[in-house]
Amino acid sequence: MQKIILISIFVFFSLKLFSQKTIYLKNDSVIWSSGAKIKFAANYYVELNADNEVVLGVLAEDSYLWTNQRLIKFKALNQIVFNENGKVIKGYLASVTPLSTINGYLDFARNTDVTFNEYGKVISGSPENNYSYKLENKIIEFEEKTRISFNEKGEVIEGILAKREQLKTSTGKIKAFKGGTKIIFNQNKEVISEKQKNKKQNIE
Repeated sequence: MQKIILISIFVFFSLKLFSQKTIYLKNDSVIWSSGAKIKFAANYYVELNADNEVVLGVLAEDSYLWTNQRLIKFKALNQIVFNENGKVIKGYLASVTPLSTINGYLDFARNTDVTFNEYGKVISGSPENNYSYKLENKIIEFEEKTRISFNEKGEVIEGILAKREQLKTSTGKIKAFKGGTKIIFNQNKEVISEKQKNKKQNIE
């Protein structure tokens, strides 16, 4: 009996997976997303779920859409992604927007993408201003308008330094990192990776 139930569950999720499809829009089209009717842009693909609702597409116009916390204005001609409840989980901001992170509110930069967790809090985005972050017994700064990623505790796990910092690495040694360096932390808040940023570009 248990084997039959497991097979049934497998078949159900397989059908859900393979029933998703991608279509190409020749014209701007108003289509149901998993949350509301939205105008999607011509000459782009949209991805549909099993109910033929758009879960991923490119907006034809700036649009106010719901996350799990609030209504936000997202930018036209950029990709938008919805969860199964029709709430935005990733999109590009049309203007500087104050958004909730696990540690409180931050202003996030326009024309940059943000990703939300299941509660509607930002887990990846580009703050409008330098972001001051307490790391152990010191304050370090991450560069404005470049992407920062947070873990479920609100700790920074990836970002670009705004200025030179002395930081502990996973080898146990203290190392000097230049401003403009992208760094990644492990769960012990030690640097495990670094990459010098091209000064003309933000994180992709």
